[in-house]
Amino acid sequence: SWSNGAFTHVLIKGLNGKADGYQSAGVEDGIVTMGELKAYMNSAMPDETQKVLGVAKHPIILTNSGNPEIWNINFNQK
Repeated sequence: SWSNGAFTHVLIKGLNGKADGYQSAGVEDGIVTMGELKAYMNSAMPDETQKVLGVAKHPIILTNSGNPEIWNINFNQK
């Protein structure tokens, strides 16, 4: 039912606003941050894949920057 793979499907939904303020990972302000997107994907991808595929698949989201501020980078603004 997806036009992309599970990771891309959930990523696009998150970037389109579903991740904004997700589970208090940030403020619901019309701006999606890396931290909000990470929190959304870690929850939504297993849920979506469990429903569609019958098995929960988990994303692997890493950074090698060593800077915790990377999770505050903004992706988009409504």
